[in-house]
Amino acid sequence: MNKPIILLGGGGNVLSLPRYNGGVKVLNLWAKLLRKYDYESYLVTQNGNYDKWLIEHQPVISFDLAKKWKKEKRIKCVTTWLPIARYLLELTDELYFYDCEIAYTSRSHFPLLKELMQSKRLQAVATNSHTNQEWYQVTLQYPPPLINEWSDETYWRPKSEMRQENLIGYMNEPGGSSEDDIKKVDTICRENNIQLEFACIAGNEQMVLDKMRRCDFFLGTNPGKHPIYGEGCPRTGNEAMHAGCIVIAYDVNGNREYIKNGVTGFLVEKRKPELLAEKLIHLIKNPKIKEQIRIHSVDFALREFSSPGRWEVIRNFLGLE
Repeated sequence: MNKPIILLGGGGNVLSLPRYNGGVKVLNLWAKLLRKYDYESYLVTQNGNYDKWLIEHQPVISFDLAKKWKKEKRIKCVTTWLPIARYLLELTDELYFYDCEIAYTSRSHFPLLKELMQSKRLQAVATNSHTNQEWYQVTLQYPPPLINEWSDETYWRPKSEMRQENLIGYMNEPGGSSEDDIKKVDTICRENNIQLEFACIAGNEQMVLDKMRRCDFFLGTNPGKHPIYGEGCPRTGNEAMHAGCIVIAYDVNGNREYIKNGVTGFLVEKRKPELLAEKLIHLIKNPKIKEQIRIHSVDFALREFSSPGRWEVIRNFLGLE
C-alpha cells in the first residue's frame, strides 16, 4: 500500500496557523520529522495562507485542496486542537489527537473528546506530559502514549560567545503580570547590590533565538492556564534551555516536565516574584553552581527534548510502516 499523506491542523484556531503560537511550532516539527522519513506531510489551513515567522516552515496547503486529494489519496490527519476535529473528519477516517493542552480538554473540550472516543472516530490519542497521561488514565481509563515536545536542534543550540552576563530574559505571558513581576525582581536585586539588565523577548523565531542566546538567565512568569493542570508544556522555558539560559520559573505542571528543580533549573511558587529573585541572587553569588546548572540544563534539553528518539513513538502512534 502506498504511504499515506499526513495532514496536520490546529495551532490554536479553526484551520488557521496564528502568528507566534507554540502549537504551530509543534505541528511544524511533526511535519519536518515525518518528511525526514519520506512521508508526504503538510500543515493545513482554511485558504493555504500562513504567517511566515518560523526559521524553517514546512509546506502548507488549503482545506479545499485537501478535500480534492481525499478522492485519490489515503490521508491521515493529526490535530492538536480538538474543536477542528469535525472539519478534519471531512478529509479522513484516520484522525489522531495529540493533546498538548489538558487545561482545555478537561473543561470546554471534554464533551467532544468523549463523543469522538466513544464513537471511535479518533484512532488514538497521545499527549505531551506525564500529568496529561495521568488525567486520561483516571478520567477515561485510557493510557495515551507520551510524545514529549521538542525543539529543532538544527537551530536551537547555545552560542556561548553571544551570552551577556547578568542579562535576564523574560516574556510577557498571557494571564500573568510579567512586567510587574520583573520590576519586583529588579528592585529586590538592587537592594542586594546586584545590577541586572532585562530583555523582554518577542518576535519571530529567529529573533527569539538570537535574544535568548544573549541571555544569562530566563525567568518564566507564566502562572498557567489552569490552577491544577497549569500549561501543556510551555515552550518558552524549554527553548531558553536549548539556547543556553538558566531557567527559573513558576512551579506549574508543564514546567515540571523539563525543569528538574536544582538540577536543570529552578521552580518556585507561582506569583511570588520574590522567590525568583532569591534564586537569581543565589546563582549570581555562586558562579560555579550557576555554570553546573547550565551544563546540566543544556545537556538535558538537547538529549531529551530534541528530535532524535521521537520517530519510533510517532510512527507507532500513527500506525506507520
